Amino acid sequence: MNQIQDLQIKCSNKKHDCIVQLACFNECCNANRIYCFECLRLGDHIAHPNDQYDWKKIFQVIEQIRQQSDELIKQLTSSIEKIQKSFSLLCQALKSKYQLSKEQIQKFEINQFNQALDNMLKYNRIAQGIQLDIEQCSNDTFIQINKIITELKLNELIYYKLNDQQIVQAEEFFQKGFKLYSDDKYKEAIDYLDQTLLINPNHILALQFKAFSLRLLGKYNDAIIWADRILLIDSSHIDLLYLKGWCLQALFKYSEAISYYDKVIQFDPNFFDVKLLKTQCEKKLSQD
Repeated sequence: MNQIQDLQIKCSNKKHDCIVQLACFNECCNANRIYCFECLRLGDHIAHPNDQYDWKKIFQVIEQIRQQSDELIKQLTSSIEKIQKSFSLLCQALKSKYQLSKEQIQKFEINQFNQALDNMLKYNRIAQGIQLDIEQCSNDTFIQINKIITELKLNELIYYKLNDQQIVQAEEFFQKGFKLYSDDKYKEAIDYLDQTLLINPNHILALQFKAFSLRLLGKYNDAIIWADRILLIDSSHIDLLYLKGWCLQALFKYSEAISYYDKVIQFDPNFFDVKLLKTQCEKKLSQD
């Protein structure tokens, strides 16, 4: 199932009735990167001949960058997990210090009583300071992330307009993948979903069912990565919020799972299964 060898794309220069055969990999080049021999004959890319290759090499580069970007996403996810872990520790510390039960108080000695009362009287000032610091940090992070998204145009995921043949071909691959998914053949389904995404990287249903398939194969971290691709486009996608929460719970990351279950409940307060899973996470946290 190798469509790459069969691809024939006409040169973007309408005066050239030729099929593209070359690609320029010079990072600073401003000319069309995929071109025909007629373009080369007329002097395009003549300044950097060592950067010219058979145009199908682009698929090797795309695969290489895909793997590198997966690694980058994992590193970014790890950074977020560290922040979430620190946040969970902060919340636990606040509960321990300021949410005292009658049973605890009754066991206090006089010095502990004095310390507890002193903590309570200073609570408002401490709480305001924490809120200001966390809010400032959150705002700075939010601004920086959105700046990156804007500068790199990460929200503009459509690189090109599909022609009718590509649309039909992508849909045929998706339907085959969906049929395999429905038959519980998740590995085989992913093969066809990948073919869909090779033609149309923004096929939402292909992205969605690849995430579903990875979850059902027990590849929870990978499922989260693919879910995040859709959540970048639609942050209120309930099915993917649910999937990410489910995967985080399966990875024993109960606090993070709860945060995604809360988002689902916000959009659908009657989602009973999510409420049940959230309760399970809360019980696990209370046992730790």
